[in-house]
Amino acid sequence: MFAKYFRLLTFLGLACALTMPASSQEQSANYLPSNIQDGVILHCFVWPLRDIIEELPAIAEAGFCAVQLSPMQAPNITGQPWYYTYGPCDYRFYESVIGTRADLIELCTKADKLGIKIVMDIAANHLIHDLEDAMRAPMQHTNPWWFEDDRCVRLEDQGNITWDSRWSFTHQNIFGHEIRTERADVQQRMRKYLDDLWSMGVRGVRWDSCKHIGVPSEGDDFWMEVLDGRDELWTYGEILGGIDYAPELLPEYAEYMSMTDAYSDHHGQHNAFHWQNIPRTRCVFWAESHDTFSNDETGTRDLSQEDIDRLWALAASRQGASALYFSRPSGRSKNEIKLAMKGSTHFKMPEVAEVNKFHNLMGNLPEDYAAAEGYIAIYRQKGVVIVADRAGEISIPVRNLISGQDYVDHISGNKFKVTGEQLVGTIGPKRIAVVYDPQIERPRPSMEFSPNISEFTSESVTLLLTTHSTDKGSYSVNDGPRIDFTRSTHVTVGEGLPAGSEITIAWTAGEDEQAVNGSYILTKRKDVDTYVYLHSDVDFSALDVNCFIYGKNGTNNAGWPGLPMNFNPSLTIDGKSGWWSYSVPQELTYGGYAMVNTSGRYRFPADGVPGIPLKGKSLAFEYNSGKWTYFIPESIAGLTPLTETDGQTSMRYYTITGTQLTEIPTAPGIYIAVSSNGRTRKMIIR
Repeated sequence: MFAKYFRLLTFLGLACALTMPASSQEQSANYLPSNIQDGVILHCFVWPLRDIIEELPAIAEAGFCAVQLSPMQAPNITGQPWYYTYGPCDYRFYESVIGTRADLIELCTKADKLGIKIVMDIAANHLIHDLEDAMRAPMQHTNPWWFEDDRCVRLEDQGNITWDSRWSFTHQNIFGHEIRTERADVQQRMRKYLDDLWSMGVRGVRWDSCKHIGVPSEGDDFWMEVLDGRDELWTYGEILGGIDYAPELLPEYAEYMSMTDAYSDHHGQHNAFHWQNIPRTRCVFWAESHDTFSNDETGTRDLSQEDIDRLWALAASRQGASALYFSRPSGRSKNEIKLAMKGSTHFKMPEVAEVNKFHNLMGNLPEDYAAAEGYIAIYRQKGVVIVADRAGEISIPVRNLISGQDYVDHISGNKFKVTGEQLVGTIGPKRIAVVYDPQIERPRPSMEFSPNISEFTSESVTLLLTTHSTDKGSYSVNDGPRIDFTRSTHVTVGEGLPAGSEITIAWTAGEDEQAVNGSYILTKRKDVDTYVYLHSDVDFSALDVNCFIYGKNGTNNAGWPGLPMNFNPSLTIDGKSGWWSYSVPQELTYGGYAMVNTSGRYRFPADGVPGIPLKGKSLAFEYNSGKWTYFIPESIAGLTPLTETDGQTSMRYYTITGTQLTEIPTAPGIYIAVSSNGRTRKMIIR
């Protein structure tokens, strides 16, 4: 059955970065990363906390840096099905059949000594309701505070969710009484719950049904207020249906947390977030989740554990994202899976553990990819993970592996050798090979800056600094005082500086002899409106005319072929009328490279040729008599800037695909409003 997933897997795109011991003796021991985002996570789905405590040494030995728990927001009792944990009574911790407060503290304490972090699953957008089930005893424990002063929407008043409406998605019932998360008192209650979890030793949070809570551009500042000042608490959100429901909002969610798209993951299409410019370091992927296994209407339950392991090998071997491994429960249907029942310990098997260790050893090394009939290979510069459709001898391209180097499959022990341009060896019966030099050195500490930009045009810019392969970091701005931090922090620069100012952030990742130093330089530029124009003596009206702009730091305006250009017959440039136009995003105005294309038939520059640098100026492309030219336009008429003001700033309006509008929008829809000070927000007109 695994074979049918092979074709889908060509889209996979995940990964992680970790840290390893220094000496030869230490290299044989298991290394766990200090940052959850850098590692892989074991989901001990509805396990009793006491059972997790007993398995902690084995979990560490299997290469997991974190353990995810099921929600503990209701006094759940013996015999309830698994989904009762997702019916919270409050934003607070409840002792239950899963465990006590003392159990959680002991778990966190013992896990920390082994280098493992504990991640708590939290249901934040709804409260439990009575399903006319005798087992629904926790209903009586729901705090009446929630039903006072309109803090939640009662079931009879809210209506059921309409799945193709974003407003319904964030305001109507999916499971219980919908909470008004935009309220300050509700947000404060969640902050107190997070404080309590932190005091018990919890260092990470998974947000269940995260996509059902809006973002600030939609009028809900829940994430901004709840997570403000909590850079050391790692969090990720469940973004089911991220492709179908308001994908333009994904970057806004990524400002506050990492996230996973369950629909995309289950179908192998991990490129979904890539097209929205979501960095892998803001993603968590998996081969299987509790939703795909435990709900009767979803579909990984019929896959064998061996099939899941092969999917896991591809998911957890790649650069940038964390990955979650699901411990399968003993029950085989939605109502047979009960609370506080220990799940499978298959995670200890070499085909899982060795993939995890590979992940940890490769750190943030770049990746490459190869696929052919019968195998998929994920290269990480110093090694490769191979997933094959059969056991036996295999030969794959060398790619970035070293000629003359002897490699070992750490699952089977089989030797692999580079012969000419091929890596040759034997795949064991698990049909997974984890191949690398056993003498590999530990990953070096590093610092990630997000967004990774070299220029900005707003008054100031806020950067997220995150350490990798260490949890110790520090920075200073323009030779100012050095500020220490743990794991990650935000820094805002540029306020009050004139355009043209260069800002240098000196950074250190790690400590003592393992410390790595570096500098990050960016320039404040003048806020300018720049466009890409296109004129042709060929009629392009029946074609899709697009502009693709990319930056050297990996950013782009969208995945290829870019975003649509808008035709304006009255637009006149240097005396010639009838041009297509596209407004360049501010973040790409200075460092961007532009290309134009039309439905695959016309393209400039050609495939494999770099785009044309913008350098803060508009560009005009022309296709005449079969030849392409480009120039910087001098005289432009026919595109009138909008003058509506928001406070003291003028506004420009765009469609969600990036086309500037010539009139202030009044029709129902979602538009992007950009103010002259560079701040961008979504505007919803009902």
